[in-house]
Amino acid sequence: MRTSKQYALLIGFIALVVVFVASFAVGANELTTVAADSNVPRLSLEQTLDMALQANPNIVISDLAVKEAELRLKEAQVNLRITVTPQQLEEAQAALEAAQAESQLIRQAQMQTARERYISVLKAQHTLRLAHAAVEQAERQLGLVRERLSAGLATDTDVYLAEDNLRRAQITLRQNEAALESERIRFNLLLSRDLRAGFELIDNIQSEIPSWDLEVDTDTTLANRLDIQVLERSLELAKRNLAAADPSYTPKAQIERLEMAVDKAQIALDQACARVILDTRDAILNLEMARIQADLAAEAFEHQQRLLQVAVLRHENGLITAGELMDAQAAASVAEIRAVQALYDQALAVTRYLNAIGTDTLPVAKK
Repeated sequence: MRTSKQYALLIGFIALVVVFVASFAVGANELTTVAADSNVPRLSLEQTLDMALQANPNIVISDLAVKEAELRLKEAQVNLRITVTPQQLEEAQAALEAAQAESQLIRQAQMQTARERYISVLKAQHTLRLAHAAVEQAERQLGLVRERLSAGLATDTDVYLAEDNLRRAQITLRQNEAALESERIRFNLLLSRDLRAGFELIDNIQSEIPSWDLEVDTDTTLANRLDIQVLERSLELAKRNLAAADPSYTPKAQIERLEMAVDKAQIALDQACARVILDTRDAILNLEMARIQADLAAEAFEHQQRLLQVAVLRHENGLITAGELMDAQAAASVAEIRAVQALYDQALAVTRYLNAIGTDTLPVAKK
């Protein structure tokens, strides 16, 4: 029920683009508008992920490490039983698997950062649209108050309050313009583009909360996490090396070193599993907190809208002052912004949860 309210709210917010697009084209900063220039790239989330992977130098370094490990494995295979023992061959294979896992982990981290940057830009853009709407509303309110003053139906205090309301809306607008510019710079930096290069994001991120189960998600995460798989492989190899050491021919010191290697591999695996379990719990907790915050923000916005309707009627009947009406309008604008931001924060929580359990997909909808 509440999720449907959130989607209805988001659809209503997107409709504001049509109403205020003319003012955006004239008054907004170059970094805070969608340029009409055909040279400006229109980026989907999938395209953004591809560009982010191509732009990360750490991925190039990790790929070189994989190639180096592949060469060492080939050398070991060629020289098997000549200068390389079966145990050394197995160690070379394990080293290759570890390098491949490390490369994949770097890719996963880069893709997650790209998802979060994409959502953050969308959030800042939507917040700015609402800030523009609030300024235009404050300007209209000021014009009406001045007309009423000329007709002898308002006071100088009413004009002062309307001017103050406009100034506050303009300050909020400038803050949101700066926030969007910062998010766009971070986005371009991630993709190794010019920091002020233009772009348009064409996907709307869906923020529906997925069903979750702590026990099932923990098992899924332990099975999917590459770092866990590498540590399990290391422990298996250490145990195999220890089992292959014949006490009749292997020095006692060597056996003790092999035993310590098993203990170290087991401790490393146990610690990693504990971190994974904690990460999964935190992701689920943050997911639920984001859902609650989004529900509360949506309900608060609906409440402020009702209060504003009452305030308009009371003002028309002379029961409240213009200042009280403007306070109600400002409160409704703030509640609307918070409701929108809560939806995007929920989308961030969803993608972090999916990343934590090893799922790379994030639902999107084309604009």
